[in-house]
Amino acid sequence: MVVWRSHWLAPSETFIADHLAALRRYAPIPLGLYRDDDRLGVRPQVAPFPHGTAGLWALRLAARLGYRGIYDRAVERGNACVIHAHFGMDAAQVLPLARRLGLPLVVTFHGWDVVHFPHYDDARSWYLRRLPEVFEYASALLPVSNYLRGRLLELGAPPEKTHVHYLGIPVPENLPPPDSPRSEIVFVGRLTPRKGVTDLISAVEALPPNIRRSHEVRILGEGPQRAELERRAARITDTRFHFEGRVAPERVAQALSRARLFVGPSTLDDDGAGEAFGLTFLEAARAGAPQVGYAAAGLLESVADGISGILVPPGDIPALSEAMAQVLSDPELAIRLGQQGQERVRREFDLCHRTALLEARYDELSGGRAAGHDRV
Repeated sequence: MVVWRSHWLAPSETFIADHLAALRRYAPIPLGLYRDDDRLGVRPQVAPFPHGTAGLWALRLAARLGYRGIYDRAVERGNACVIHAHFGMDAAQVLPLARRLGLPLVVTFHGWDVVHFPHYDDARSWYLRRLPEVFEYASALLPVSNYLRGRLLELGAPPEKTHVHYLGIPVPENLPPPDSPRSEIVFVGRLTPRKGVTDLISAVEALPPNIRRSHEVRILGEGPQRAELERRAARITDTRFHFEGRVAPERVAQALSRARLFVGPSTLDDDGAGEAFGLTFLEAARAGAPQVGYAAAGLLESVADGISGILVPPGDIPALSEAMAQVLSDPELAIRLGQQGQERVRREFDLCHRTALLEARYDELSGGRAAGHDRV
């Protein structure tokens, strides 16, 4: 089967690397347009186009011809029976190939390809023009949350083709014990207004002094707000803030395993767009860290309120601070939420189980042509 990503592969897109690694009955053929980054250790078999004007013109001509002769050998050699595109824009770009080869197309929609990208007024509006063609041709449209499914239907996606598929995360046998010594508040994500780090800092400032002094705040991620956030955090003199910038996935896992609390106060945009799902909340739960955030958009699905964490009304900083204090001041509550979160991730979001469901969908679309593709 073909796994298509136009740009291979941003360091943040571990979920695509996980998809490739978790397949058992289908051997993936990673194809795309550009080779941008290989820090995740994933390299496409074919991604032939250079960046720049010449590459763009070559791409446009190739797309008009259904990419004839460019990917055919890899597809034939791998006996591909289905194409799975990650992100809606990528589905629009691979559509000519899928049509020419007559292969079923599965599309995973991850968030900004639904709530933001279709509404840009610049040249990228081509995507909005192509979406109806994607909706018509694709065999399955897979938003990563019910929230995102609703937004996708608003764009005209056929309900009968549009099914929620939670991505899942790897869940090893041995997980960090929630009752291990932990004393940090952790945030992971882009440092942009929508991620709500300003609210996090304000909520820390509103914590009782004894809680502030006994917990450090670790912020993993980069973005345009970093300098401003560092200045704001520096004004809270009795709490240590650590801004680590962009880090490797292994460092994220390490920080979460030492977190007493994960806080992700993602806010809603002016148009009501919010977090599509929030895989980082699942990663925190897997690590045994309770989660606190705003009850909005996809977080209503990634966080089980009262079970794996606490959700509060969007934008309510006093409530956010109170929820943080509740967990940080009650070790038994923190341990219970951590244990329940791990159980929930293992039960509902284990990557192996989620991928088995995905492969069953491939079977339906390809007539069970996975035979002979089993991986060892």
